[in-house]
Amino acid sequence: MQLKAAMTKLRKMLATERDIARIIEFFLNHIASKEFVLRQGVPFEDADVLKMAIKLSLGNFFGEPVKLECFSPCYLKRHKLVHGSFIVKNRLGMFLYFDDDPLAVFTLAPIARGNTEFFRFNIHDLKALPIDLLGAMVVKGVDERQVH
Repeated sequence: MQLKAAMTKLRKMLATERDIARIIEFFLNHIASKEFVLRQGVPFEDADVLKMAIKLSLGNFFGEPVKLECFSPCYLKRHKLVHGSFIVKNRLGMFLYFDDDPLAVFTLAPIARGNTEFFRFNIHDLKALPIDLLGAMVVKGVDERQVH
């Protein structure tokens, strides 16, 4: 599959696919597996809101504030795709979103044993808020959570 077609399909999947695991699988198999895609990525400088949204979602999930370690957002500017990974509470997370689209997804996989959690949320709801206010917010839940 050509990269442009894969990006178009990924955008559609983020908006319509109910099974978040399928979105992640598609990304890994058709986009992240291409070496030239990996070379195109640059650090994503505007990551504060994304990081805070993930932290708020995970804080709600765990029932306490969390610290993201090794948070590494990568930006494919030509396609407006932000992806990356992080570690939290001995689990590995991975996230995807297009910076011009409201929906974002992330996974939370155990490093050893357990279930993988899948989350979907609307990041643009948070973009309008000042970052210092975001730090004080308590999220009532994520839009959707799946366990596999």
